[in-house]
Amino acid sequence: MSTEYSWWAELRHGGCLITPARLAASFPETLPPLPRYLADRLRREVTALEAASAGRLATLLDTVLETILELTHTQWKKAGDVPTDCSIKSVSGDVIRPRRLWREPNGGVLAVFVEDDGAGRRACTSHRLGIGRGRRAVARVNEWLRKQADAQIALLTNGSQWRLIHAGQDYDAWCEWDTDLWFSQGEPSLQVTALRALLGRQALTAPAPGKHPPLVAAILDSRKGQSELSAALGERVRQAVELLIGQSRTAIEALESPVRACRFPPPARKDIYIAAVRLIMRCVVVLFAEARDLLPRNNPIYHASYGIQGLREQLERDSGGRGHAGLRQRLSAWPRLLALFRLICDGSEHEALPILRYGGGLFRPGNPDDPDPVLRALAALESPKNELRDATVADILDCLTRVPTRVRQGRAASIVHAPVDFSQLDTEYIGILYQGLLDYELRKAERVTLFLNLGDQPALRLDRLEAMNNTAIANLVEKVAKSAQLAAGSQEAEDEQEDYDTGEEEEAEGEDRGPGAGEWETGTGVESVLHDESDAAIQHRTRALVWARRAVIAGNLVSKPRGKLTGQKKRELEDAITKASAALVSRIIAPGEYFLVRWGGTRKGTGTFYTKPALAGPTVRRTLEPLCYDTVDGHNQVKKPAAILALKVGDIAVGSGAFVVAALRYLTGALYEGLFAHRWLKTTKDGQITLDTPPEPIPPWLLECTRDLPLNTDDPERAIKARLRRLIVERCIYGVDLDPLAVELCRLSLWIETMDYQLPFSFLDHKIKVGNALVGCWFDRFQDYPAMAWEREGGDKNHTNFVHHFREYEVQRGKKKGERKTEGDLWTEALKRFKDDVVKPELKQLIEALDPNYHGQLITTFPLPESPGEIHQEAVEAVRTLHEQRLTDPDAQARAYAEHFQNNPHIQTLRRAFDTWCAVWFWPADKLNIAPSPSRFFDPPAETLAVVEQLRDQHRFFH
Repeated sequence: MSTEYSWWAELRHGGCLITPARLAASFPETLPPLPRYLADRLRREVTALEAASAGRLATLLDTVLETILELTHTQWKKAGDVPTDCSIKSVSGDVIRPRRLWREPNGGVLAVFVEDDGAGRRACTSHRLGIGRGRRAVARVNEWLRKQADAQIALLTNGSQWRLIHAGQDYDAWCEWDTDLWFSQGEPSLQVTALRALLGRQALTAPAPGKHPPLVAAILDSRKGQSELSAALGERVRQAVELLIGQSRTAIEALESPVRACRFPPPARKDIYIAAVRLIMRCVVVLFAEARDLLPRNNPIYHASYGIQGLREQLERDSGGRGHAGLRQRLSAWPRLLALFRLICDGSEHEALPILRYGGGLFRPGNPDDPDPVLRALAALESPKNELRDATVADILDCLTRVPTRVRQGRAASIVHAPVDFSQLDTEYIGILYQGLLDYELRKAERVTLFLNLGDQPALRLDRLEAMNNTAIANLVEKVAKSAQLAAGSQEAEDEQEDYDTGEEEEAEGEDRGPGAGEWETGTGVESVLHDESDAAIQHRTRALVWARRAVIAGNLVSKPRGKLTGQKKRELEDAITKASAALVSRIIAPGEYFLVRWGGTRKGTGTFYTKPALAGPTVRRTLEPLCYDTVDGHNQVKKPAAILALKVGDIAVGSGAFVVAALRYLTGALYEGLFAHRWLKTTKDGQITLDTPPEPIPPWLLECTRDLPLNTDDPERAIKARLRRLIVERCIYGVDLDPLAVELCRLSLWIETMDYQLPFSFLDHKIKVGNALVGCWFDRFQDYPAMAWEREGGDKNHTNFVHHFREYEVQRGKKKGERKTEGDLWTEALKRFKDDVVKPELKQLIEALDPNYHGQLITTFPLPESPGEIHQEAVEAVRTLHEQRLTDPDAQARAYAEHFQNNPHIQTLRRAFDTWCAVWFWPADKLNIAPSPSRFFDPPAETLAVVEQLRDQHRFFH
């Protein structure tokens, strides 16, 4: 940011109030000096307030708001003149109303809240705004903003601190001035400049009725900018994954080697990619957790030996200001990262570094002998033989913690790499970053391949490009540019669903969609590490630049100068062509290198979409509001806490948890409000929260949440809500998804949202599960044999390659009777014969066996130890047992879940019956000899059950 905006850096900040780009676009770079007489008057008022003179705070308010900021006196309503419709009733029953209200004709509004001692003096200086007991005043202003539709901002002051606040339904952001810093060497400081720039009449006046004032518009645009940040960060996360894979080439090639001694086949490229994504997402989750103090970053041992922020600082010190070149011969950073992952997974009981054993699938170490190919690929990447240089790790961490941001410098704009504040990113962005990676797949270059800096950066083989004539090159350039325009239009139409998917379904033949899109930008941070000065690399680069020059000229990418082509103009044209040629080639992929591409819309092909928080929040509010509130005389009245806790919110395609996180926030707020509205809790005069006089017996869950009230804390509301969030997760939130890693990230998002470092990742294993919500069985169906499952084809009806998969038969009728023919529908015909020869006769016997007078030996029901209803009731009781466990004892919950549910023989017997019913629909046509036909459906042999379990795991049956 330019030095003219240094006044912004002089303020204290919380949350994302205004981004640098919006600041530069909406506010002046400099302001004329404050007139001497106004500066002297402001100094006198500040000094008088510091002397604790009675009534001086009101005078200071008049001076600042009406004189310094030029907010017209006649447009103010003060004290008792503030309209009653500007008052709200707080959750605890208090009336919240601004001390002053300014409203201009076009609709600009500024509400001013004052915390003083009741005599017009500033409040106790020991209570800073937002700290300790000063948090209560901030919370009241936030609550007022969330319930006032026409107010977007408010100013809160206690005389010493002046805080500008903006609050949405589930977030808040602010900046703060301190009167002690308003003067420097007797002159108004940059803080006074910031006060005039942000809160002056010009910033608060709407340009027209129905329009937002410049300040409000900048704040709202900055909120949208968080999505832009996630898009930029998503691209940087992709670069980190590609960098990890590129620098692990030796380990990956050894893993893919067919001569490698292993009882399992080599992992597929998709599995290797998922393993690399898992490692990078570990880093992302740790950055979120450290930013919220869920990991002990203030512990010196953790910070110096394990933490990612500490590692970044160490690498910066070791680089000695020479970039990352000095780190290329060091090998200490990667083992440290792996040690951090193991520490999080296994925990530490050492007195100097006590860390809970968090567990969780995301941090589970790889295993070279595991049946899961992803874990085998993960083991190769985590192996000591995979020697990643410290420079590589430093670049990976730079990708994750710094994003390119466009800022103004004078009249021009430039790109700078700004740090990412993970404490201000919404939890849902963990999932958004992951699901954006689903748009790519891993490939290995067979020939030299170029990423072109055109459109969506297609990846094209250099030998094919060199073989094209100039006309074909011009057509290619035009086609790629047109494709980018179509993709941009499609992206604009689908913007409510996707953040940074810039690919389109239809792609040019022979093209791969490369990552990202550039505007003649040549380095991404990854290429600098992959830079190679070998003879082969120089040859590849020379060939690429020669072709790029042809493309620039043939495609008219550089405009020729007008008029006569003089010597000077020729030199300028040649320089422009050379520059454009270098910029056209975004990256050169050497043979044997791995790279990521979009191909056919991988994410769309899997049916995977992510939801923006801006859409998830309002959707959840509209859905849950009528369930949490009753309408009485046109006003919402919150329901009883028991009714709110009885709600069940289930997301059958939960993904990484956008909707369940939004539901957790909304239900927590409604439950907190209900506890006060129905006299379960109350606020004491000193701001503490304690039990009220409940109209009915106190339930165990409330005793658990209020076991030590009043809390000895400066922010009791935050402490109570933290407990309520855990309670809501335990009682109300459910989710299922087909993608195991998405489920794990959903659990981690909820864990971060609870803000409770004492909870292991596994405390949500029984609430957010892996499964296919579309494939399951019901209680009223599992005892009925699914005969319709055999009314299907084998998938080979149109097979024409008769090498190994075919059948021979003799024509039975018609002119060709007696002829021998060959068809490829081997499985389809086998299923048909099995249905006619086995299923139908046995099904007839099964129906006859249902006759009460039947005396045969055929089993007609699953041999369950109890009735299905009784077993279901056992499962319900098992869940109720979990709810009765203390919120602070997750280990007891885990034991109860294992004992009463996972290891319950009755429940597991019923689940096997459900699995058998589902398996019939997916039974492989080459294993019909052991298929669960009607005669052995209810009591299948061991070999049949083995296939049932295999199909269950493959298709993830969910009952």
